[in-house]
Amino acid sequence: MDLLEPQYHLIQAYTWACADAGHIVCGNPSACEKFAGSASRRADAENRASSFDARRAALSRRDQMPDHSWSTTELLVRVEELLRAQPNIDKPFRTIAITTGLARLGERGLPVDWLVRDRIGPGLIRRAILASASVWHRVAVGDLDARDVPELSGWLAAIAEDAPLHYDPEKDLGRVFVNSLSGKASAVGRTWIEEASISDIAAWRVDGYLVSPPALEDMALPGGRAASRWVHDRLTRTYLSEWAPESWAWEAAYLEHPARVAQRAGVAPSILAERTSTPGQIMRASSRFILEDLGEVLPGVGQEEFVEIVAHHLERGQHGEAQTLAEAAFRERSDSPPVRSVFAFCWLPTTPARSREILRETAENSTMSSAVRCVNIAASHLAEGATQAALDALQPLKALSDVAGRSAWLWDPLTLRSRPHVTYLAPDQWADLVESHFRS
Repeated sequence: MDLLEPQYHLIQAYTWACADAGHIVCGNPSACEKFAGSASRRADAENRASSFDARRAALSRRDQMPDHSWSTTELLVRVEELLRAQPNIDKPFRTIAITTGLARLGERGLPVDWLVRDRIGPGLIRRAILASASVWHRVAVGDLDARDVPELSGWLAAIAEDAPLHYDPEKDLGRVFVNSLSGKASAVGRTWIEEASISDIAAWRVDGYLVSPPALEDMALPGGRAASRWVHDRLTRTYLSEWAPESWAWEAAYLEHPARVAQRAGVAPSILAERTSTPGQIMRASSRFILEDLGEVLPGVGQEEFVEIVAHHLERGQHGEAQTLAEAAFRERSDSPPVRSVFAFCWLPTTPARSREILRETAENSTMSSAVRCVNIAASHLAEGATQAALDALQPLKALSDVAGRSAWLWDPLTLRSRPHVTYLAPDQWADLVESHFRS
């Protein structure tokens, strides 16, 4: 946590004391007051910057049809979420919402081809491959008929070419994930994103699609590719550590010259003004980039995207898919604290003791703060029916600085013994719910 806000309160107390003493310390009442005002504004900027949560913005609009009243962040995040959702789920609403959302974004000067092909496209390919690989597995073991998922026929054919010749369902699904992300399915996906029509991309149709490649000028904002990347990062990625490093330079320039940078990027100032940031956030993101290992978890899939995909499965109740993906990543990167944290979280309702052991052995990291880790250890006890142990495990939470931090996906404490599902809460909210429900 940045020290700007605590510093402000100290400075305010100092200026009050100085005023009470007739400003004999500073000797300049005007400068003293300006000093306090400057600290107050910096603390306020930090608070406003830390309150931005792109995920929560999208969740608040989950069951609504996009319209002109939505913020650009809400439109971008919701459209991306819908495009990455399997097309046979809530198909009519999904199709109309994607079309409407893209139309609203186009009206704000954001090119549709750039958004879908350049910004969303690479992640969409990986999401489609991983979802289709899970479906291919179910078809291979006889749990599903391929004719029930005709929209995935092209993906299933490509994945079949990437799968081991003698497929062992017990141990080879992870290999299918890895092979498909770097093999035939990946190549098919790249061609599809480059040349298929937007409607065929929205439908995940990789066979028999209409070839409709975009014009070059439709593949970036007027400011170029770097500016385009920054604008998208700024409006859709909550944490600056999720941005491309080159976007930090644009953000630093924007903080100094907002109107000029908006003009240079070719974006309306009102769109960029939807969120704010601080120099401290840029410095922290830069430090994390230098000091932490943010390498790939699976071929082409970085840690941030891996967490996002797993969360998507858990949010939809697809626990088996999330567990399988987490296990495949764990086999590839068992040395990675974020991967270990995600693996433990996914398997917590099924193997709570094992998850608890991994969580205790894994230090705080970019995926799991100390407060979230504390909550998850408590959740593992609840999954075993050990209510008092869970309450005891929450005791250290009160002393943690990030207890009232950003919301995170956590297991609903009231469902862990029945039909577990995840909920989006801050650690202190989760703890309050447990205390009120289980404290006798």
